[in-house]
Order: sequence, then C-alpha cells, then structure tokens
Amino acid sequence: MFRDALVKTLFCILMASVVLQGCSNVGKSYSEINPERAEKEVKRANGYYHLKKKVAPGTAKLILRSEGAGHPASFSYRIAQSKCEKFERIGTAAYTGSGQLLPWIAKMTRGASNAMGAKGFLSYSAEPGKPIQIQGDGFSSSSVAGGVRTVKCGPVTSEFVPQEGRAYLVQFLWEGDTCRQVVSDASDPDKPVALNADKLTTCVN
Repeated sequence: MFRDALVKTLFCILMASVVLQGCSNVGKSYSEINPERAEKEVKRANGYYHLKKKVAPGTAKLILRSEGAGHPASFSYRIAQSKCEKFERIGTAAYTGSGQLLPWIAKMTRGASNAMGAKGFLSYSAEPGKPIQIQGDGFSSSSVAGGVRTVKCGPVTSEFVPQEGRAYLVQFLWEGDTCRQVVSDASDPDKPVALNADKLTTCVN
C-alpha cells in the first residue's frame, strides 16, 4: 500500500511538473535556466554536502540514494557475520528533481516524497572494520493506457568493509526497468572511487 501510494503520488506530481515547466520555460530544465544555482540544489538534495562533512570518530559514513529516474528505492543493512538473518531497514530514497525542475515544483515533489516517508538521500553510520551488507530494493512506475504500470527491481545486495573515517556512497541505479547497485569511496565526493563490492545473490531476505 505504501509503495502504490508513493508511486502514484510522485507520478502525478512529476507529470504535472512537466506540463507546467514546459509552458513557462519552453521545456528548459532549471540547470539550463540557472546553472550555478541548479548545481547547488543538486548537491544539497543528493547528499554531496553531507559527504563533505567530517566523519564522526570511530565510524564510517554511508550516503544512500536512488538515481536514474524519479523512482524510489528502499535500503536495508545487516552485518555480514549474521548471514541469513533479517535485514534492518534504513529507509527509502527517491530523486525529487532538485536542480532539474523549477525550484517550486521540486519543492512540491520533495514534500510529497517526505510525506510518504521517502527522502532525497539517506545517511547511515556504520561500524568500521566489519563487513556490512547493503540491500537496495526498487519499484518504478510509468504511464500506460488507463493507469500506471509498476515494475519492481531487486533486491540487489552489496557487501564491503567500511573503514574508519571514510565516507561511502551507495547508488541504486535505474536503467530502464533494470537496476544495479554501486558502492564508492566518496571521502572526496568530487572524485568518488568505485569499490569492488561483492554482489550477493543468495540469502537476501
């Protein structure tokens, strides 16, 4: 029920925003209208500035987000030593159009996402030196005659060992109706380095 409501709400707002933005700016994105301001909005919304902040002593920082479309993804974690035990939920992330849509439209979309429990990005403090498994589970929607078509993608599970004082970016990437998950060391968010994180295909529930 939560997913259906979130998908339908985001879909309606995004469709309305396309029409409104097209009428007022002849289809231009906000990044074309005001590139400098748009870049700041993108960084504010996607966790870039959180990655820039100092990591709390004795921890590793994780920023998790859904990219490639306005579709949400839910993230969960578990410590790798506890294989086959239940994942613990972190939250749901969804791209809200900040930096692409006009600010007031992006704000409206962001408000709808927040009301449904989805954020532009999630932050999680991990215990360093211990293997951790991060699971992303996505659901997408597209318009069809007479309604909305919903597509589920995942779960996708990655395992890696976070190091103390480092910041990591976990991206759930939508590619059409398919998806993949990428983990990067983003201690320098301007130059993230993709990790060779293990992709797990068993014991994911």
